[in-house]
Amino acid sequence: MPYSINNDCIYDLATALIKDCKEFRSPLIKDNKGIGLVAQLSGIRASTLYKKLDTSQDTHCVHIEDLEKVLAVTRGHNTLNAIGRITGAVWLFPDELPAFAGDMDLWKASNNIMEKNMALINEFQEALEDGELDSEEESRIEKRLQDMQQAAYQMLSLVQQFRRDEELAA
Repeated sequence: MPYSINNDCIYDLATALIKDCKEFRSPLIKDNKGIGLVAQLSGIRASTLYKKLDTSQDTHCVHIEDLEKVLAVTRGHNTLNAIGRITGAVWLFPDELPAFAGDMDLWKASNNIMEKNMALINEFQEALEDGELDSEEESRIEKRLQDMQQAAYQMLSLVQQFRRDEELAA
């Protein structure tokens, strides 16, 4: 069950995995999407994956090996956010960073941190307007905090890359 029905939150791990599989699309394979495509690309029989993702099934459940195979295909942000919530980890795909970090990349990353920080502050302010914090509001705050941490980690990675690039150029 999700901590919120809103896409702007962190789901529990089972819901996150289901959501990532259902929403998966491949730009390389047309007319095929979702759980069937994930099953095909991960080497899991489609009927088996459907049963394992069905939380009402008592006979099938997702195993660690399944999670590894599915994540290798989907790179599911919802699933990674759920794992981050459980472990306190922050994740980042290094291949989504620019090949060479320039001044403007660092500038954009610092702006991104500020935007994420303001989103966290605004979410917190909205949540406290009624004087209470419910589980959905808490989940949205956690998501904003995780977004800010990811932005900071991205900035740190870019700074490190920028320094390496400068040292290589020298």
